[in-house]
Amino acid sequence: MPKGIDFGGNHCHLFGASNSQLKDHSFWFIKGLTLHEIHQKQQLLSQNDQILNLGTFVARLGYHKDIANILVEADQFDVALGLYMRALEIYREHFTERHPEVLTSNQNIAHCFRAMATKCVEKQLWQDALEFCQQALKIYEDVLPSDSTERESILKSLKNDMNQLLELIKSNT
Repeated sequence: MPKGIDFGGNHCHLFGASNSQLKDHSFWFIKGLTLHEIHQKQQLLSQNDQILNLGTFVARLGYHKDIANILVEADQFDVALGLYMRALEIYREHFTERHPEVLTSNQNIAHCFRAMATKCVEKQLWQDALEFCQQALKIYEDVLPSDSTERESILKSLKNDMNQLLELIKSNT
């Protein structure tokens, strides 16, 4: 199912299902010639500013991340990047002020930035990768508890990645 399904001679991607759809055993599929076209159609159906429930916001962040992962696999890097950035906008717009206690969603966005940095490295986009690492570092520094061993390990690893990227940038200029 993560790659989509074929029916009626068409390959379709599942772009999420609401709780009521799951209960009713029904799902929405969106058909388009490219994943970009499908995403554009999906965006018309998405009204993030209308969501009033915290759980729905959290789910929407994961939803954007899942779609972006499908797009990255399909090598539609620019569209995936847009979705990751939209997830961050949703977080900043709706969580930061009203629900500062929601940390896991912010950590997920930091993980997304690291994943995007990895994709940039694969495409030898060193400066873009460095910028994603810097965004991830800022989020991790804000949300990970200062006394956790996880924080120390993640920050050290990320700073090492950034130093390597700086070296690559210097050697390629």
